[in-house]
Amino acid sequence: MKCQFCSSDVTTTIEYGNTILGFVLCALLIVLLGIYGIVISVFLFPLCRSANHRCPKCYNLVISNMFLGLPTMQDQVISINIGTCAIILTRKVLLVLAATCIAMVVLVVVIKHKTELPPTVHELALSGIGWEDYRKECGIQAFLNNPQVAIDKFMHKYKDRVVGWSGFIIKMMVNTNNHDHDEEHSCIVFIKMVPDDYDHTISLMVALNRQLYERNKLLLSGAKNGDKIAFNATLIGPGTDRQLFHLHALGVGLLPGHMEFPKNMVCYGRYEHGDEP
Repeated sequence: MKCQFCSSDVTTTIEYGNTILGFVLCALLIVLLGIYGIVISVFLFPLCRSANHRCPKCYNLVISNMFLGLPTMQDQVISINIGTCAIILTRKVLLVLAATCIAMVVLVVVIKHKTELPPTVHELALSGIGWEDYRKECGIQAFLNNPQVAIDKFMHKYKDRVVGWSGFIIKMMVNTNNHDHDEEHSCIVFIKMVPDDYDHTISLMVALNRQLYERNKLLLSGAKNGDKIAFNATLIGPGTDRQLFHLHALGVGLLPGHMEFPKNMVCYGRYEHGDEP
């Protein structure tokens, strides 16, 4: 190589130094990937070091480059100093190690994402709203006393809130259609809450989307009318004298307990003033 300062043809001496790019890339990896980023940074950081070529005669810096900026894949030896110890590797080996680590991290993230199940009935962050408080303000009796006030309270205070309640199964219906709307209502569970404003009426309906139903199909297939069920669900629609409270389930589970109910409760809708149809 010809030195542009002293015009001598020389074999340069090489000094390796850290670069800002290396620090920035490693910091980003650690922030984005956590512990995985630390593993990758161990192999990536040496690849971002700069190679400073100096003239052995005039000691001026002739050229500075690094692996990520080189136009060729020419292999060179790189040393990694750890305290008083040093690890000597070639750039190609470091590149293979870095690529392997990245591939392993991506594989772990993909597998974790695919196998990660939604929260169970005991793991969701709930609003803390109890059935008794909700029933007093938005129950069927509250609706009959003042429909507009009950609906307004539901829309402004309860709609889209997540609750964790338990009741007794009155009936389950499985939807076999493939329409988009039916995806959110693959299974509908009619539930009797205790206590309730009227003893012989269904309290509410909880809809399970297709994914949640498929995950709990075996559990629900063994459930019988009158079995106790716990559910986390989002409040969607208010109950009136003509329709049930409507909730979308986020998690379900069976609990010990059973209660017998009259067969005439197995039907749609809220009966007007609690009367039988």
